[in-house]
Amino acid sequence: MLYHFNTSIWLHESDVLGATPDGFVEGVFRGVVHQQHDQATCSADITEVKNHYTARDMTILEAC
Repeated sequence: MLYHFNTSIWLHESDVLGATPDGFVEGVFRGVVHQQHDQATCSADITEVKNHYTARDMTILEAC
């Protein structure tokens, strides 16, 4: 099962830099998700959704 968590701005401890991911996805994935030091790990992944204006009249399959 996968879970999506919405999020807003994340500030660096310096309060000078920040990021605005659309959310996080966490859950049980099939196969190797991350490879670190020859071991598979499962951690929260950042989601970033892009909405391209040039594909506004296409379906998702047509745009891919």
